[in-house]
Amino acid sequence: MARDWRPGLSMCGIAGVISPTPIDDGRLDRMSAALAHRGPDASGRWASDGVVLLHRRLSIIDPEHGQQPMSSADGALVVTFNGEIYNYPALRRELETDGRVFRTNCDTEVLLHLYDAHGPDFVSLLRGMFAFALFDRATGHLLLARDHIGQKPLFYSVRGDTFAFASEMKALLAAGLVEPRVDVDTLWHHTALRFCPDETTLVQGVRKLPPGHVLEVSKRDPVPRPRRYWRLSYANKLDAPYTEATDHLEALLDETVRMHLMSDVPLGGFLSGGVDSSLVAALAAPHVEGGMPTFTVAVEGSKFSELDHARRAAEVVGTRHHESRAAPDLMLLLPDIVWHMEQPVDAHAVGLYLLADAARRHVKVVLGGDGGDETFGGYLRFTRSRIVEAYRLVPRTVRRRLLSPIIDRIPAGIGYHDIARQARWAHETSLLDGARRHAFAMTYFGFRGPEREALFTPDAAARVTDGDTEGRIARHYDAVDSDDELDRTLYVEQMTRLPEHFLHISDRMTMAHGLEMRPPLVDPRLIEFAATLPSAFKIRPGELKLILREVAKRYFPQDLIDRPKMGFMFPMADWFRGDLTGFVDGVFADASLFDDGLFRRSYVEGLIEDHRSGRANYDLRIWNLLNLEVWHRLFARGESRDDVREWLSRSLHGLRTAGPA
Repeated sequence: MARDWRPGLSMCGIAGVISPTPIDDGRLDRMSAALAHRGPDASGRWASDGVVLLHRRLSIIDPEHGQQPMSSADGALVVTFNGEIYNYPALRRELETDGRVFRTNCDTEVLLHLYDAHGPDFVSLLRGMFAFALFDRATGHLLLARDHIGQKPLFYSVRGDTFAFASEMKALLAAGLVEPRVDVDTLWHHTALRFCPDETTLVQGVRKLPPGHVLEVSKRDPVPRPRRYWRLSYANKLDAPYTEATDHLEALLDETVRMHLMSDVPLGGFLSGGVDSSLVAALAAPHVEGGMPTFTVAVEGSKFSELDHARRAAEVVGTRHHESRAAPDLMLLLPDIVWHMEQPVDAHAVGLYLLADAARRHVKVVLGGDGGDETFGGYLRFTRSRIVEAYRLVPRTVRRRLLSPIIDRIPAGIGYHDIARQARWAHETSLLDGARRHAFAMTYFGFRGPEREALFTPDAAARVTDGDTEGRIARHYDAVDSDDELDRTLYVEQMTRLPEHFLHISDRMTMAHGLEMRPPLVDPRLIEFAATLPSAFKIRPGELKLILREVAKRYFPQDLIDRPKMGFMFPMADWFRGDLTGFVDGVFADASLFDDGLFRRSYVEGLIEDHRSGRANYDLRIWNLLNLEVWHRLFARGESRDDVREWLSRSLHGLRTAGPA
C-alpha cells in the first residue's frame, strides 16, 4: 500500500533572532508582517531564553499537521522551514527502519529526525529546495542552511550581540535590526553585473547565506561563519557512448520531473517554447490528471515574441495553454516588482511577474525551465569563443589600432544579437584571457571600467573598499577542478548568475503572487550528472545544449528544437527613443540617486542623449538605472510603494505627449 506522504510548505517565509537582550513584540510583529506575502494564511512564533523563530504560512498542503515552527517530540529541537524535500519518502523510510516514529505526514519533521541522527552534516542528504533554521536547545546552537544551488533565499545580519535572519531583507529592515543604508561596494558590483554576487546585498550590514552552505551561531558566539557542505565537481567524466549518455539523461530527467510533481493542489508549467521549459512540460504533462495548464507571456508589438513557438510546443505536448501580453505602461508595476525583488530587475523579471500573475488564477504550483542553459551550455558566447580564438590570430596591435575604430563605427542595433554588439563583444574579449574574459562577458551589458568610474561621483567611488568585480567572478573560475574551458564557464554560471539572478527572480516573482515555482533542471543530482558529461556532449561549433536537445527531439519536431534562442524581451531601445522619452526624462529630472551623491547627473544625461540620438544602444544601462532609482527610493529612503508609483505615474502621464508615437 502506498504511503500517504505530503511535501512541506515551500510557499513560506521564515525569520528569527538570537539576542541576550529581549526583542520587543512590536519588532517581532513587524518582522513577521514584512513576510506576509510569502505566507498570508497563518503565522507562527516560538521563543525561549533569547531565541525567537518565526514562520509565515500559505496553507496549501497538510493544513492539519504542518504548523510551524515545529518542535521534536521531546521539545529539544525546533525548526522553521521553507522548502520541498523531494527525497523525503526514502529518507523517512530509512529513519523508520531505525525505529523513529513520525507524528506528521509532512517533510518538515524529517529535518528534526535527521539532525538528531546525523548532526549538522545531514543537510548533504537532502534533495530539494530549502532554507531553514534549526535550534538545538541542548547545545544552544542555531543551524541555518540553504539548498545546493540557491533556490530559496536566506539573509542574515549581526548588530552588536544580536544575530537575525529572514527569507527577505525587508523583514530585517522592518524590525529595525539594520539601518536602510546603501552598501556602496555591492552597488559598484551590481552596476556591472546586474546582480549581487556571492554573499553581498545592496543593504549595508545584510548578507546572504550562499548556496550549498550552512551557518551555525549561538548566544555565546553570534559571529556567523558560513561553511560549504556541497561542492560541484567536474573532475570525473562519464566513460560511455553519446547514445547511452542520452538515455541515462532522459531517465534522470523523467525521475526528477516526477519528483517535482508531488502536490495536493493544481499544478501547471511555464512554457516559453524554448528547449528547457518545453522538455519539462513534455515530461510532466502525461502525469497531470485532467490536462496540464501551461502559461506564456509576450509584449504587445514586440519583435521578440515567442508566443507562436510556445503555442506549437503546447499543441505537441497537449497542454491547456494560456497566453498573456504586456504593454509600455508596465512601468507602473516597477514599485511592486522591485519591492519584492529587493534589488533592480531586468526584463526577465518583469515577464515572470506578469506570467506568475496570470498563472496564479489557475494553479498554485508551476514547473519551469531554469538552469538548462547554465548546466548544459545554452548561451551563444559558449560557441562564439571559438570565433574569438580565430580572431586572436590577428596581431594584437592590428586589432587594437586598426580594427577597433572600424568596429566602433558599426551602427548600433536592437537586441542581444545585433551585429554591432556582437562585433564589439568579440573584439573586446579577444584582448582578455581565462577568468578575466568570462568576467568581462558577464559585465558586458552593464557599466565597466571608465564607464563605471564616470557614473559614480568621486565621493561615492571613494567609499568603495572592494571594487574588483572581475575578481569575484574569477575566483569561481579558478576554483573548478577541471582544465576544460566549458567546465569552468558553466561552473561560474552555476555559482553566480544562476542562483543570484535567475533563481532569485523565480522565487521572488512567483512568491509575489502566492505561487510556488519548481525548476527540475537545477536538481542537484541532475546537475552532478551533467558535470560528468564531456564538453563534446554539450556544445560544438554552431550548436548548443547538444545532449539536452537530443532528448528533446524524442518529444518534439526538430524545427521546434533547433530554432534560435530568444528569451523574454521588450523593445526598450525603441521605447526609450519614443513612447517612454518623457518618462525617462521625468524620472531622472528628480532622481534621488543624484541628490544623495551616488551617481553623476551629467553622465547619465549624456548616456540618455547618446541612446536617443542613435549613436549607441544603451537600453539595458538606462533600464538598470531606472530600476536602481526605484530601489533607492523604496529601500534607502523608505518611501512607500504607493508614493513611488504616484511619482512614476506623473512622469508616465507626461510622456503621453512626448516623443514620437
